[in-house]
Amino acid sequence: MDLSDLFLLLIRWIHNLAAVAWVGGSLFFLLVLRPALRSSPDATMLNRIAGQEFRNLVDTAIWVLLVTGAILAINRRRIWSEEGSGRRVNARSIVAGLSVFLGMFLGFSVVGILTDNAAMETHFQFILKETQVDANFVLTPERFSLGASVFVHNVAVLSAFAVLAFLYRSLGTMIALGWNASVWAITLVLFIGASGQQDANTVVYGLLVIIAIIPHLVTEAAAYVAGALSAIFLSRGITVYGLSDPRLVRVLIAVVVLAVASVALLGMGALLEHYYAPAILRLI
Repeated sequence: MDLSDLFLLLIRWIHNLAAVAWVGGSLFFLLVLRPALRSSPDATMLNRIAGQEFRNLVDTAIWVLLVTGAILAINRRRIWSEEGSGRRVNARSIVAGLSVFLGMFLGFSVVGILTDNAAMETHFQFILKETQVDANFVLTPERFSLGASVFVHNVAVLSAFAVLAFLYRSLGTMIALGWNASVWAITLVLFIGASGQQDANTVVYGLLVIIAIIPHLVTEAAAYVAGALSAIFLSRGITVYGLSDPRLVRVLIAVVVLAVASVALLGMGALLEHYYAPAILRLI
């Protein structure tokens, strides 16, 4: 990785950070902050101050998105116009997508750690309903011993992510990765918080839970990134190149390779979830 690659990686991170600040900040302001301020006697003044500060944040985020988006668009056009093998681009794209996922995962984890159980059950009800987990849930090896049903479920999730990525490309991928990161981060925080229900040291219990879950979590995330990239390349390739363009053949080969890799990674993740995670959790 040379200096130009590092520069583009930094630009991509800044671009994604600005998008998260704008969209995530808007959701926080509308769904959390404003309702919480209604009970305050100074609600009008506080809303006005918070609104002004948030407007400044949005203005900054928009300018950052415009500048970094222009740089990324120029680089994207250069990549699609070049000849050569796409293997290097595929590998870097997967690493970049996985890095974005891990950044989202870390962010949601911090939010979960700083949020008490009552507030978490209120603000993340959609996640708790999806995963059938609550603050009193006790993690057991049987939670992960689900056999082939895990693989079937994850393939269905991968298919949904691919459709989003094909239709909305990078935006669809970010939505899909953000959803998956939020679900796993909040679930993991609740799992670790269940140490109070166990006869185990909190630190030791938390480390064992992380060691048990992270391998198949990262493997599944890599599968979703590869699948999303496959759909993005297909969507982009059929609109950029003509049927007689040899570059379209290279794109289609990359699409197939990434699709096969994503399914293979899901199979590996299912095996880790079925065999490895329960084995670690039995040590608790």
